[in-house]
Amino acid sequence: MSIIYMLTPAIMTTDVYSYSSYGRLLALYHANPYFVPPTAFPHDVVYQWLQPEWRKVVSIYGPIWTVVGTLLALIGGSSQLGLVIVFRCFALLCHLINIALIIATLRTMKRSPRLVLLGAFLYAWNPLVLMETVFNAHNDIFMVTFLLLGFYFCARAQQKGTFLQWRGYLPPIVAFTAAVLVKFSAAPVLPVFVLAVGIATIQADSKNGKLVWQRAMRSAVIATAVFVVLTLACYGPFWIGHSFQDIVRGFTTLPSASDSTNSILSVFKNYNNGHALPAALNIFKSRPLWNIINILAMVLPIVIGCVYLWRAPNTRTIAIVTLASFGGFLLSTPWFFSWYLVWMVALVPFCFSATRMGRFSRALLAFSLAFSATAFISYYTTMVGWMLLLLKPPALTWNIWLNLSMLGIPTAVFIIVWCFWPPAKNAAQTQIASSQSVAAGTVSE
Repeated sequence: MSIIYMLTPAIMTTDVYSYSSYGRLLALYHANPYFVPPTAFPHDVVYQWLQPEWRKVVSIYGPIWTVVGTLLALIGGSSQLGLVIVFRCFALLCHLINIALIIATLRTMKRSPRLVLLGAFLYAWNPLVLMETVFNAHNDIFMVTFLLLGFYFCARAQQKGTFLQWRGYLPPIVAFTAAVLVKFSAAPVLPVFVLAVGIATIQADSKNGKLVWQRAMRSAVIATAVFVVLTLACYGPFWIGHSFQDIVRGFTTLPSASDSTNSILSVFKNYNNGHALPAALNIFKSRPLWNIINILAMVLPIVIGCVYLWRAPNTRTIAIVTLASFGGFLLSTPWFFSWYLVWMVALVPFCFSATRMGRFSRALLAFSLAFSATAFISYYTTMVGWMLLLLKPPALTWNIWLNLSMLGIPTAVFIIVWCFWPPAKNAAQTQIASSQSVAAGTVSE
Protein backbone atom coordinates (compact mmCIF):
# COMPACT_ATOMS: atom_id res chain seq x y z
CA MET A 1 0.00 0.00 0.00
CA SER A 2 2.83 2.42 0.86
CA ILE A 3 4.53 1.79 -2.48
CA ILE A 4 1.26 2.53 -4.32
CA TYR A 5 0.91 5.83 -2.48
CA MET A 6 4.55 6.72 -3.09
CA LEU A 7 4.30 6.13 -6.85
CA THR A 8 0.92 7.85 -7.32
CA PRO A 9 1.49 10.75 -9.78
CA ALA A 10 -0.45 13.33 -7.75
CA ILE A 11 -0.31 15.15 -4.44
CA MET A 12 -3.07 16.75 -2.36
CA THR A 13 -1.12 19.51 -0.59
CA THR A 14 1.82 21.75 -1.40
CA ASP A 15 3.70 21.40 1.89
CA VAL A 16 6.50 19.44 0.18
CA TYR A 17 7.25 22.50 -1.91
CA SER A 18 7.31 24.71 1.19
CA TYR A 19 9.81 22.33 2.81
CA SER A 20 11.90 22.45 -0.37
CA SER A 21 11.69 26.22 -0.64
CA TYR A 22 12.96 26.81 2.90
CA GLY A 23 15.71 24.26 2.34
CA ARG A 24 16.81 25.91 -0.89
CA LEU A 25 16.78 29.34 0.77
CA LEU A 26 19.27 28.04 3.31
CA ALA A 27 21.45 25.89 1.04
CA LEU A 28 21.51 27.75 -2.27
CA TYR A 29 20.99 31.38 -1.29
CA HIS A 30 22.46 31.29 2.24
CA ALA A 31 19.38 33.06 3.57
CA ASN A 32 17.82 32.49 6.98
CA PRO A 33 14.39 30.84 6.41
CA TYR A 34 13.20 32.05 9.83
CA PHE A 35 13.49 35.68 8.76
CA VAL A 36 13.57 35.61 4.95
CA PRO A 37 10.42 34.42 3.08
CA PRO A 38 10.42 32.74 -0.36
CA THR A 39 9.32 36.04 -1.95
CA ALA A 40 12.92 37.22 -1.57
CA PHE A 41 13.90 34.80 -4.35
CA PRO A 42 10.98 34.67 -6.80
CA HIS A 43 13.25 33.34 -9.55
CA ASP A 44 13.80 30.07 -7.67
CA VAL A 45 12.25 27.13 -9.52
CA VAL A 46 10.25 25.95 -6.48
CA TYR A 47 8.64 29.37 -5.98
CA GLN A 48 6.09 28.78 -8.74
CA TRP A 49 4.76 25.65 -7.00
CA LEU A 50 4.02 27.36 -3.68
CA GLN A 51 0.55 28.47 -2.70
CA PRO A 52 0.44 32.28 -3.11
CA GLU A 53 -0.44 32.88 0.54
CA TRP A 54 2.62 30.88 1.71
CA ARG A 55 5.16 32.64 -0.51
CA LYS A 56 5.50 35.52 1.96
CA VAL A 57 5.65 33.33 5.09
CA VAL A 58 8.89 32.47 6.91
CA SER A 59 9.53 28.93 8.13
CA ILE A 60 7.09 27.67 10.74
CA TYR A 61 9.06 24.50 11.55
CA GLY A 62 11.73 23.62 14.08
CA PRO A 63 15.46 23.75 13.30
CA ILE A 64 15.89 19.96 13.16
CA TRP A 65 13.36 19.78 10.33
CA THR A 66 14.91 22.82 8.65
CA VAL A 67 18.26 21.04 8.43
CA VAL A 68 16.75 17.70 7.34
CA GLY A 69 14.47 19.45 4.84
CA THR A 70 17.49 21.25 3.40
CA LEU A 71 19.32 17.98 2.81
CA LEU A 72 16.25 16.40 1.21
CA ALA A 73 15.73 19.47 -1.01
CA LEU A 74 19.32 19.23 -2.23
CA ILE A 75 18.91 15.53 -3.01
CA GLY A 76 15.60 16.16 -4.78
CA GLY A 77 17.12 18.78 -7.04
CA SER A 78 15.09 21.21 -9.13
CA SER A 79 12.48 18.88 -10.58
CA GLN A 80 8.99 18.61 -9.18
CA LEU A 81 9.00 14.83 -9.46
CA GLY A 82 12.41 14.49 -7.83
CA LEU A 83 11.41 16.56 -4.80
CA VAL A 84 8.13 14.69 -4.30
CA ILE A 85 9.76 11.26 -4.57
CA VAL A 86 12.61 12.14 -2.20
CA PHE A 87 10.31 13.51 0.50
CA ARG A 88 7.96 10.56 0.08
CA CYS A 89 10.83 8.08 0.44
CA PHE A 90 11.92 9.83 3.63
CA ALA A 91 8.36 9.74 4.95
CA LEU A 92 8.11 6.01 4.15
CA LEU A 93 11.39 5.39 5.99
CA CYS A 94 10.06 7.24 9.04
CA HIS A 95 6.81 5.28 8.83
CA LEU A 96 8.67 1.95 8.86
CA ILE A 97 10.85 3.09 11.76
CA ASN A 98 7.72 4.11 13.66
CA ILE A 99 6.19 0.66 13.18
CA ALA A 100 9.36 -0.90 14.59
CA LEU A 101 9.35 1.50 17.55
CA ILE A 102 5.71 0.75 18.36
CA ILE A 103 6.39 -2.99 18.31
CA ALA A 104 9.54 -2.62 20.41
CA THR A 105 7.80 -0.37 22.95
CA LEU A 106 4.77 -2.66 23.33
CA ARG A 107 7.06 -5.66 23.84
CA THR A 108 9.05 -3.71 26.43
CA MET A 109 5.74 -2.88 28.15
CA LYS A 110 5.09 -6.66 28.34
CA ARG A 111 2.04 -6.66 26.11
CA SER A 112 0.86 -9.96 24.70
CA PRO A 113 1.77 -10.89 21.10
CA ARG A 114 -1.87 -10.30 20.13
CA LEU A 115 -1.82 -6.72 21.48
CA VAL A 116 1.56 -6.03 19.89
CA LEU A 117 0.24 -7.13 16.52
CA LEU A 118 -3.01 -5.19 16.96
CA GLY A 119 -1.18 -2.02 18.02
CA ALA A 120 1.20 -2.17 15.06
CA PHE A 121 -1.71 -2.81 12.69
CA LEU A 122 -3.80 0.11 13.97
CA TYR A 123 -0.95 2.48 13.20
CA ALA A 124 0.68 0.92 10.14
CA TRP A 125 -2.53 0.40 8.15
CA ASN A 126 -4.42 3.49 9.22
CA PRO A 127 -5.63 5.08 5.94
CA LEU A 128 -5.03 8.63 7.14
CA VAL A 129 -1.49 7.88 8.28
CA LEU A 130 -0.62 6.24 4.95
CA MET A 131 -2.06 9.07 2.89
CA GLU A 132 -0.63 11.96 4.90
CA THR A 133 2.84 10.46 5.24
CA VAL A 134 3.77 8.34 2.24
CA PHE A 135 1.49 10.21 -0.20
CA ASN A 136 1.56 13.83 1.01
CA ALA A 137 4.93 13.49 2.80
CA HIS A 138 4.11 15.73 5.77
CA ASN A 139 6.87 16.22 8.30
CA ASP A 140 4.50 15.23 11.14
CA ILE A 141 5.65 11.66 10.58
CA PHE A 142 9.23 12.70 11.41
CA MET A 143 8.05 14.45 14.57
CA VAL A 144 6.22 11.24 15.53
CA THR A 145 9.45 9.24 15.08
CA PHE A 146 11.12 11.17 17.90
CA LEU A 147 7.91 11.03 19.93
CA LEU A 148 7.82 7.22 19.69
CA LEU A 149 11.55 7.00 20.36
CA GLY A 150 10.97 8.88 23.61
CA PHE A 151 8.23 6.44 24.65
CA TYR A 152 10.50 3.51 23.84
CA PHE A 153 13.26 4.99 26.03
CA CYS A 154 10.67 5.59 28.76
CA ALA A 155 9.41 2.00 28.66
CA ARG A 156 12.94 0.64 28.65
CA ALA A 157 13.95 2.79 31.63
CA GLN A 158 10.96 1.50 33.61
CA GLN A 159 11.79 -2.07 32.64
CA LYS A 160 15.39 -1.65 33.84
CA GLY A 161 14.39 0.23 36.99
CA THR A 162 16.29 3.40 36.02
CA PHE A 163 13.25 5.60 35.40
CA LEU A 164 13.98 7.81 38.43
CA GLN A 165 17.69 8.19 37.64
CA TRP A 166 19.11 10.78 35.27
CA ARG A 167 20.40 8.07 32.93
CA GLY A 168 16.83 6.77 32.72
CA TYR A 169 14.79 9.94 32.24
CA LEU A 170 17.23 12.03 30.17
CA PRO A 171 17.06 9.93 26.94
CA PRO A 172 13.25 10.37 26.75
CA ILE A 173 13.65 14.11 27.45
CA VAL A 174 16.18 14.41 24.61
CA ALA A 175 13.92 12.49 22.22
CA PHE A 176 10.81 14.50 23.15
CA THR A 177 12.78 17.74 22.80
CA ALA A 178 13.89 16.64 19.33
CA ALA A 179 10.23 16.07 18.44
CA VAL A 180 9.42 19.64 19.52
CA LEU A 181 12.36 20.90 17.46
CA VAL A 182 10.81 19.27 14.41
CA LYS A 183 7.35 20.67 15.07
CA PHE A 184 6.11 22.54 18.15
CA SER A 185 2.98 20.39 18.30
CA ALA A 186 4.78 17.72 20.33
CA ALA A 187 5.19 20.13 23.27
CA PRO A 188 2.48 18.63 25.59
CA VAL A 189 4.45 15.42 26.04
CA LEU A 190 7.28 17.22 27.85
CA PRO A 191 5.34 18.49 30.91
CA VAL A 192 3.43 15.19 31.09
CA PHE A 193 6.68 13.23 31.21
CA VAL A 194 8.32 15.56 33.74
CA LEU A 195 5.21 15.30 35.94
CA ALA A 196 5.34 11.50 35.73
CA VAL A 197 9.01 11.43 36.76
CA GLY A 198 8.35 13.87 39.59
CA ILE A 199 5.33 11.98 40.89
CA ALA A 200 7.13 8.63 40.72
CA THR A 201 10.11 10.13 42.57
CA ILE A 202 7.90 11.61 45.30
CA GLN A 203 6.16 8.26 45.78
CA ALA A 204 9.49 6.45 45.99
CA ASP A 205 11.03 8.90 48.48
CA SER A 206 8.02 9.51 50.72
CA LYS A 207 7.65 7.53 53.93
CA ASN A 208 5.04 7.33 56.67
CA GLY A 209 2.62 9.49 54.71
CA LYS A 210 5.07 12.41 54.49
CA LEU A 211 5.75 13.72 50.99
CA VAL A 212 9.40 14.36 50.07
CA TRP A 213 9.87 16.82 47.19
CA GLN A 214 13.59 17.56 46.99
CA ARG A 215 14.74 14.87 44.54
CA ALA A 216 11.63 15.32 42.38
CA MET A 217 12.30 19.05 42.07
CA ARG A 218 15.91 18.39 41.19
CA SER A 219 14.86 15.99 38.42
CA ALA A 220 12.39 18.55 37.05
CA VAL A 221 15.07 21.26 37.01
CA ILE A 222 17.54 18.97 35.23
CA ALA A 223 14.95 17.94 32.63
CA THR A 224 13.93 21.56 32.02
CA ALA A 225 17.56 22.64 31.73
CA VAL A 226 18.26 19.94 29.13
CA PHE A 227 15.26 21.08 27.09
CA VAL A 228 16.31 24.75 27.24
CA VAL A 229 19.95 24.02 26.37
CA LEU A 230 19.05 21.82 23.40
CA THR A 231 16.50 24.33 22.13
CA LEU A 232 18.93 27.24 22.34
CA ALA A 233 21.71 25.16 20.77
CA CYS A 234 19.50 24.31 17.77
CA TYR A 235 17.88 27.71 17.33
CA GLY A 236 20.99 29.72 18.25
CA PRO A 237 22.67 29.65 14.82
CA PHE A 238 19.46 30.97 13.25
CA TRP A 239 18.80 33.61 15.92
CA ILE A 240 22.28 35.13 16.13
CA GLY A 241 22.28 38.71 14.85
CA HIS A 242 18.51 39.18 15.20
CA SER A 243 16.66 41.15 17.86
CA PHE A 244 14.24 39.61 20.31
CA GLN A 245 11.41 41.48 18.62
CA ASP A 246 12.32 39.96 15.25
CA ILE A 247 12.37 36.48 16.75
CA VAL A 248 8.96 36.94 18.36
CA ARG A 249 7.58 38.42 15.15
CA GLY A 250 8.67 35.32 13.27
CA PHE A 251 6.37 33.20 15.45
CA THR A 252 3.42 35.57 15.73
CA THR A 253 2.94 36.71 12.11
CA LEU A 254 2.27 33.25 10.70
CA PRO A 255 -1.15 32.48 9.14
CA SER A 256 -1.73 29.79 11.76
CA ALA A 257 -1.36 32.46 14.48
CA SER A 258 -4.06 34.75 13.10
CA ASP A 259 -6.29 32.91 10.62
CA SER A 260 -8.66 29.94 11.02
CA THR A 261 -9.53 26.86 8.98
CA ASN A 262 -11.36 23.57 9.57
CA SER A 263 -12.33 24.57 13.09
CA ILE A 264 -15.17 25.70 15.31
CA LEU A 265 -13.87 29.26 14.96
CA SER A 266 -14.05 28.99 11.17
CA VAL A 267 -17.68 27.80 11.47
CA PHE A 268 -18.65 30.99 13.32
CA LYS A 269 -16.64 33.14 10.93
CA ASN A 270 -18.08 31.51 7.82
CA TYR A 271 -21.62 31.78 9.14
CA ASN A 272 -21.07 35.43 10.03
CA ASN A 273 -19.86 36.12 6.49
CA GLY A 274 -23.17 34.92 5.08
CA HIS A 275 -25.56 35.75 7.92
CA ALA A 276 -24.75 38.15 10.71
CA LEU A 277 -24.33 36.32 14.01
CA PRO A 278 -26.62 37.27 16.90
CA ALA A 279 -24.97 39.80 19.18
CA ALA A 280 -24.64 37.21 21.96
CA LEU A 281 -22.56 34.93 19.69
CA ASN A 282 -20.23 37.55 18.22
CA ILE A 283 -17.60 36.75 20.82
CA PHE A 284 -17.22 33.24 19.35
CA LYS A 285 -15.68 34.59 16.16
CA SER A 286 -12.87 36.16 18.18
CA ARG A 287 -9.45 34.59 17.57
CA PRO A 288 -8.04 35.70 20.97
CA LEU A 289 -10.92 33.91 22.72
CA TRP A 290 -10.24 30.68 20.84
CA ASN A 291 -6.53 30.97 21.59
CA ILE A 292 -7.44 30.92 25.29
CA ILE A 293 -9.90 28.04 24.81
CA ASN A 294 -7.27 26.12 22.84
CA ILE A 295 -4.66 26.50 25.57
CA LEU A 296 -7.14 25.48 28.26
CA ALA A 297 -8.28 22.45 26.22
CA MET A 298 -4.65 21.37 25.92
CA VAL A 299 -3.66 22.04 29.53
CA LEU A 300 -6.79 20.80 31.31
CA PRO A 301 -6.26 17.11 30.33
CA ILE A 302 -2.74 17.38 31.73
CA VAL A 303 -4.01 18.82 35.01
CA ILE A 304 -6.69 16.12 35.32
CA GLY A 305 -4.14 13.57 34.14
CA CYS A 306 -2.09 14.21 37.27
CA VAL A 307 -4.66 12.07 39.11
CA TYR A 308 -4.02 9.20 36.71
CA LEU A 309 -0.26 9.77 36.87
CA TRP A 310 -0.39 9.59 40.67
CA ARG A 311 -2.13 6.22 40.45
CA ALA A 312 0.27 4.84 37.83
CA PRO A 313 3.23 7.01 36.71
CA ASN A 314 4.19 4.70 33.85
CA THR A 315 4.64 4.76 30.08
CA ARG A 316 1.01 3.89 29.34
CA THR A 317 -0.38 6.68 31.52
CA ILE A 318 2.06 9.21 30.03
CA ALA A 319 0.86 8.22 26.55
CA ILE A 320 -2.83 8.41 27.52
CA VAL A 321 -2.52 11.86 29.14
CA THR A 322 -0.51 13.13 26.16
CA LEU A 323 -3.12 11.68 23.79
CA ALA A 324 -5.89 13.43 25.72
CA SER A 325 -3.99 16.72 25.54
CA PHE A 326 -3.54 16.31 21.77
CA GLY A 327 -7.26 15.58 21.46
CA GLY A 328 -8.27 18.70 23.38
CA PHE A 329 -5.88 20.78 21.33
CA LEU A 330 -7.11 19.49 17.95
CA LEU A 331 -10.80 19.81 18.81
CA SER A 332 -10.44 23.47 19.75
CA THR A 333 -7.57 24.71 17.59
CA PRO A 334 -8.49 27.53 15.19
CA TRP A 335 -6.09 26.06 12.61
CA PHE A 336 -6.63 22.38 11.79
CA PHE A 337 -5.57 20.03 9.00
CA SER A 338 -6.12 16.30 8.69
CA TRP A 339 -2.46 15.29 8.95
CA TYR A 340 -2.36 16.50 12.55
CA LEU A 341 -4.20 13.27 13.46
CA VAL A 342 -0.99 11.33 12.78
CA TRP A 343 0.17 12.49 16.24
CA MET A 344 -2.78 10.80 17.91
CA VAL A 345 -2.90 7.60 15.85
CA ALA A 346 0.77 6.94 16.70
CA LEU A 347 -0.05 6.90 20.44
CA VAL A 348 -3.19 4.77 20.15
CA PRO A 349 -1.30 1.43 20.53
CA PHE A 350 -0.08 2.47 23.97
CA CYS A 351 -3.66 2.70 25.26
CA PHE A 352 -3.81 -1.08 25.47
CA SER A 353 -3.54 -2.44 28.97
CA ALA A 354 -2.05 -5.71 30.12
CA THR A 355 -5.32 -6.18 32.02
CA ARG A 356 -8.77 -4.75 31.40
CA MET A 357 -8.85 -1.28 29.80
CA GLY A 358 -10.59 1.47 31.72
CA ARG A 359 -13.50 3.52 30.36
CA PHE A 360 -11.39 6.60 29.66
CA SER A 361 -8.60 4.84 27.76
CA ARG A 362 -11.17 2.83 25.79
CA ALA A 363 -13.14 5.98 24.90
CA LEU A 364 -9.95 7.85 24.00
CA LEU A 365 -8.87 5.05 21.68
CA ALA A 366 -12.26 5.06 19.94
CA PHE A 367 -12.20 8.87 19.71
CA SER A 368 -8.75 8.90 18.10
CA LEU A 369 -9.61 6.31 15.47
CA ALA A 370 -12.95 7.96 14.68
CA PHE A 371 -11.25 11.35 14.38
CA SER A 372 -8.67 9.87 11.98
CA ALA A 373 -11.61 8.85 9.77
CA THR A 374 -13.61 12.09 9.90
CA ALA A 375 -10.44 14.18 9.41
CA PHE A 376 -10.67 13.37 5.69
CA ILE A 377 -13.63 15.76 5.61
CA SER A 378 -11.22 18.68 5.98
CA TYR A 379 -10.21 18.25 2.34
CA TYR A 380 -13.74 19.17 1.32
CA THR A 381 -13.92 22.31 3.44
CA THR A 382 -10.71 24.16 2.54
CA MET A 383 -9.72 26.10 -0.53
CA VAL A 384 -6.94 23.56 -1.07
CA GLY A 385 -9.51 20.80 -1.33
CA TRP A 386 -11.77 22.83 -3.57
CA MET A 387 -8.98 23.63 -6.02
CA LEU A 388 -7.34 20.22 -6.16
CA LEU A 389 -10.56 18.20 -6.20
CA LEU A 390 -12.48 20.71 -8.34
CA LEU A 391 -15.21 20.67 -5.69
CA LYS A 392 -17.34 23.82 -5.48
CA PRO A 393 -19.52 23.83 -2.35
CA PRO A 394 -23.03 24.85 -3.43
CA ALA A 395 -23.75 26.82 -0.27
CA LEU A 396 -22.13 28.21 2.84
CA THR A 397 -23.88 25.60 4.97
CA TRP A 398 -21.82 22.90 3.22
CA ASN A 399 -18.65 24.17 4.89
CA ILE A 400 -20.36 24.55 8.25
CA TRP A 401 -21.95 21.11 8.36
CA LEU A 402 -18.78 19.35 7.22
CA ASN A 403 -16.71 21.05 9.91
CA LEU A 404 -19.27 20.17 12.57
CA SER A 405 -19.38 16.55 11.34
CA MET A 406 -15.59 16.28 11.35
CA LEU A 407 -15.38 17.36 14.99
CA GLY A 408 -18.78 16.25 16.28
CA ILE A 409 -18.72 12.60 15.22
CA PRO A 410 -15.53 11.64 17.11
CA THR A 411 -16.77 13.59 20.14
CA ALA A 412 -20.04 11.64 20.04
CA VAL A 413 -18.08 8.38 19.73
CA PHE A 414 -16.06 9.29 22.82
CA ILE A 415 -19.21 9.99 24.85
CA ILE A 416 -20.99 6.82 23.69
CA VAL A 417 -18.03 4.55 24.42
CA TRP A 418 -17.39 6.27 27.75
CA CYS A 419 -21.00 5.86 28.88
CA PHE A 420 -22.33 2.71 27.27
CA TRP A 421 -19.59 0.31 26.09
CA PRO A 422 -19.06 -2.38 27.16
CA PRO A 423 -22.38 -2.79 29.04
CA ALA A 424 -22.00 -3.05 32.79
CA LYS A 425 -23.40 -6.59 32.84
CA ASN A 426 -20.56 -7.74 30.60
CA ALA A 427 -17.81 -6.01 32.57
CA ALA A 428 -17.02 -9.09 34.67
CA GLN A 429 -16.86 -11.35 31.62
CA THR A 430 -14.63 -8.82 29.84
CA GLN A 431 -12.23 -8.70 32.76
CA ILE A 432 -12.03 -12.50 32.94
CA ALA A 433 -11.45 -12.78 29.20
CA SER A 434 -8.75 -10.11 29.32
CA SER A 435 -6.99 -11.85 32.18
CA GLN A 436 -7.05 -15.16 30.32
CA SER A 437 -5.65 -13.61 27.15
CA VAL A 438 -2.86 -11.92 29.09
CA ALA A 439 -2.03 -15.18 30.81
CA ALA A 440 -1.91 -16.95 27.46
CA GLY A 441 0.30 -14.21 26.04
CA THR A 442 2.66 -14.44 29.01
CA VAL A 443 3.04 -18.17 28.51
CA SER A 444 3.74 -17.78 24.79
CA GLU A 445 6.42 -15.18 25.48
